[in-house]
Amino acid sequence: MYRVYRVKIALKTQSIEVYFLPPATGQVNLAGKTAVPVDILRAGTTIVTALANGASEFATFATIDETLEFSAGRESKPVLGGERHGKLIQGFDLGNSPADYIPERVADQVVAFTTTNGTKAIEACRGSKRILIGAFVNLDAICSELANSDRVVIICAGTRNEMTLEDILFAGAVCDEVSTKCKKQVDDLAGNRQVQICHQMWVSLKSRMNAGSTTLAGSFESSQGGRDLIEIGMSSDLGLAAEVDKFQNVPELDQDRWVIK
Repeated sequence: MYRVYRVKIALKTQSIEVYFLPPATGQVNLAGKTAVPVDILRAGTTIVTALANGASEFATFATIDETLEFSAGRESKPVLGGERHGKLIQGFDLGNSPADYIPERVADQVVAFTTTNGTKAIEACRGSKRILIGAFVNLDAICSELANSDRVVIICAGTRNEMTLEDILFAGAVCDEVSTKCKKQVDDLAGNRQVQICHQMWVSLKSRMNAGSTTLAGSFESSQGGRDLIEIGMSSDLGLAAEVDKFQNVPELDQDRWVIK
């Protein structure tokens, strides 16, 4: 008698698409794809940080009113977090700085969260198979997860409806890392032209960082998002967003409840 064993073989990434702004995905079919909304400065970095520091889940909203309605409808009041134009929203508990989301403030807490750009990028991922949250602070962890996904879509949040450098660099870093983990060339994975563009930008920056002529945080200073934070006195968040591989968690959005855990 012969016994048949079925071995589950993990899929290796077959394609990666990158979109530099959420509206660019308008006619894109996300069904069956793993989507990664990207807002390095700062929503993505903050969500990864908060969940690593013990927050139980994040409920994300595009508007302030939706966030307040969610809070009012719960028996136990969630932590209200987010920003508009980089600044704390009146009546909210926390802003959008990763430094705000320490264990003492968020451990075992539900966070109701809205931001100017990041939560809109999350909304743009509706309809995808999975939605994972990535940033430089969990780069290796999310790339390991994506390397076992079939088709990947990276959607950059941008700043004020314009492309921003830090999101594009992260997309390029993901393309670089995933191709290495899959033992494939980036060109073989590229589902659109934006993949080559962001990858070339990342490789160029990595070369300059290796030569000691710049840093990741330093590159953020020239971006629109970075300049906005410097202008409102929050330049320290650039360094927090540039702490590569600080965490190993990969937050995932539960699309039935629309919360990130």
